Amino acid sequence: MRIEGTKRFRAPRERVFRALTDPYELSELMPGVQRVELKSDDEWIAVVKPPFGRGLNLKLDLHVTDRRDPEHARLVAWGKSFGARISIETEFELTEDGDGTDMAWTADVGLAGLLVGLGGKALEPAARHQAERAMERLRGRVEER
Repeated sequence: MRIEGTKRFRAPRERVFRALTDPYELSELMPGVQRVELKSDDEWIAVVKPPFGRGLNLKLDLHVTDRRDPEHARLVAWGKSFGARISIETEFELTEDGDGTDMAWTADVGLAGLLVGLGGKALEPAARHQAERAMERLRGRVEER
């Protein structure tokens, strides 16, 4: 499943980039993160209780790849739990525009095992909703009030 979008922030590009690539800041934007285990600046593990799949905890390995500060990065995540697997690859481009930053992003989500029953068109609206919630959390973190 592929979802994509654009967003504008009234914040410097460097601030938006940091929020999207710092393990601790990013974990506060993602739904259901229980804890983060840092391996390096560009690799960490997040234990996640997803908004679907009752009683299911996923251990996601996350890697920041293709990093070009402060304009572009790709984040790759994969995880599994008893009978379920998920892979997420997301990428963003940040451009400065006057007093703010424009972001174009894409996310490819793959499900296997028990999660396949939740996949396809049935999961797409929920994934879009979670992405929008994450974007609003990002806005709250990077924009000065």
